[in-house]
Amino acid sequence: MKLLVVDDDRYAREGILSCLPLAEMGINNVMQTHDGKTALEIVRWFCPDIIITDICMPRMDGMSFAATVRKVQPECLLIFITGFAEIGYLKQAIELSAVAFVEKPLQPDELIHAVQNAISKHQERMNADQRTESLQKLRRQQAAALMMHTRKDLQELRSLCAKIGFPTDAAYRCLALRATQTNVHDVLDILSDVAAKNGFDCAADQREDRNVYAVLAAGKRRQPRDLSALVDMLHKRLPGIVTAEGMVVPSLEKVHESRKASSRMLEGSFYDGTRTHFPYEEKTAPAVLSVDAYAQFVRLLEENAARLPAWLEELLTRVEAVRSDRVESVKSLMLAILRELYRRTPDLYGKVYGISQASELEDYVASVTGIGQFREMLAVLFGQLNVMEDTNSRFSQVVRDAKSFIAQHIHEPELGLKEIAAQVNFSAAYLNVVFRTETGMTVKQYLIDCRLREAKRLLKDPSVRITEIAQRCGYSNSNYFAKAFKESTGMTPGEYRERKV
Repeated sequence: MKLLVVDDDRYAREGILSCLPLAEMGINNVMQTHDGKTALEIVRWFCPDIIITDICMPRMDGMSFAATVRKVQPECLLIFITGFAEIGYLKQAIELSAVAFVEKPLQPDELIHAVQNAISKHQERMNADQRTESLQKLRRQQAAALMMHTRKDLQELRSLCAKIGFPTDAAYRCLALRATQTNVHDVLDILSDVAAKNGFDCAADQREDRNVYAVLAAGKRRQPRDLSALVDMLHKRLPGIVTAEGMVVPSLEKVHESRKASSRMLEGSFYDGTRTHFPYEEKTAPAVLSVDAYAQFVRLLEENAARLPAWLEELLTRVEAVRSDRVESVKSLMLAILRELYRRTPDLYGKVYGISQASELEDYVASVTGIGQFREMLAVLFGQLNVMEDTNSRFSQVVRDAKSFIAQHIHEPELGLKEIAAQVNFSAAYLNVVFRTETGMTVKQYLIDCRLREAKRLLKDPSVRITEIAQRCGYSNSNYFAKAFKESTGMTPGEYRERKV
């Protein structure tokens, strides 16, 4: 039996594993990781029977992770652990058919009981009918994930292929497919049907990006060399898709190479949004982005910031024309550039595309599907910087520094006049006099105003809990936040949200 433990705290993961009698429970294969996104990739090839996951984690929280697991590994049994026993979490856990919801600090007996309950449910399923259509679909998806992963147990893979009737001695070719349809089962059914009509055995795996699929076509030694008829039919059955081919490989051991090549070819749509199919071709042109691209940006930012817009436009134009840089490299550079711009000018938060904190920059960059979006973002960003520069030019450097420090640390409950004054190397009394003279309000009034303005913005998003808003705006607890908010607006945060949503 396989167990996956997901928690961003290494000591918590070790504590979970140390209190479980794994051998006695029949758990002989264990993996652990620190965040939901990494865990998703592990799930695809490890195929765990039981997952123990924390809810509050970076990059992808436990609930989002579990919801995706339900789509790609529906038979997996989920156990949630959390230090925040909110009703909303409990409801989501019930909707996801969780085996248990265990609160921190963990009690060993309670955790052992939850895992034993999961094992019992697993055994009940194993004793049920093993030949159902849904199980065969699941096995086919598991086999596809295993085939396309670099790390794979060939004996286990061949066993799975035998159960689903997939050829183990053929020629193989991967096709990467990006679909707008959100129902994974519909897409997988269409892929299987189209492949069968064109004389191919087919296995498909939904990738980490939920709209991207890796499709493996297997056939006689010469069949996979021409997928044109299959691709044409797929585009008719699934309007709006983008497809890309990998190279032909002669064995199951090499399938991951074709999968990687097809993923690389699919990146062509990032540079050219007008094409819907990208045949396989060797990449020969050298990459445009050099290892010191970011260093060039920083140097220009410090020495001649006025040149930055033109420099970045020229760089993106060359990258777009050559198309030899991996999308991951482009996004990595853009994320580093955006982080530095926001770090130096924290007043940008809340001004462009609704980005209010550093973590949202990563989410934005991850969501970009075309290089043109970066070009538009930079145009808006530099326009906003020009406006802010004109506005701030009437304030002294000390006031600008104080406002910048407040914007960066607004989430800290202990932030106050004393801490801000220490940062700008002035006495609290003197800073307050200067700040009030130039802005018309005290530092404390400005800090309160910033926190309430940010709270109002966040309250417009119903997916953000009020307790989280309180933390992000620097209030020590939600009760104090509600009191301060009502004193300022005459409404509770909940009432304000109902009026604005």
